[in-house]
Amino acid sequence: MGYALAAIRENEDAAEASGVNALATKLSAMAMSSFLTALGGTFYAQYFAYIDPSLTFGPAISIGGLLPAIVGGAGTVAGPLLGSFVLTPISEITRAMLRGRAGADIMLYGLILILVISFLPNGLMGWLRRRALGGAAS
Repeated sequence: MGYALAAIRENEDAAEASGVNALATKLSAMAMSSFLTALGGTFYAQYFAYIDPSLTFGPAISIGGLLPAIVGGAGTVAGPLLGSFVLTPISEITRAMLRGRAGADIMLYGLILILVISFLPNGLMGWLRRRALGGAAS
């Protein structure tokens, strides 16, 4: 399915010509995505036992979901995972040290986001990849 989706992304007509059923593949991908989203939402609702729009769809949830991917490197598989491994300890340490100061961890997230976008546009994975290629060439 991954190759079919990649072929459709690059050129849908060429994918169709080579035997990929684009409509069925897109519908399967959307159904799989919907299933996983519903599964996650079900566990989320069971964990909190209460759903409130400001908690579920607030800016903190959006930032918390996007920031690891941006910091780690969007477009890579390991990037969001690396971003989560870096940002989670920083967030917990900041919350522990700045207890009672509401929003201090969000301000730190904003600073990290500004620094990453300014100096590491491809995220940490892009930086690691550049270092690995630079170290291999020397």
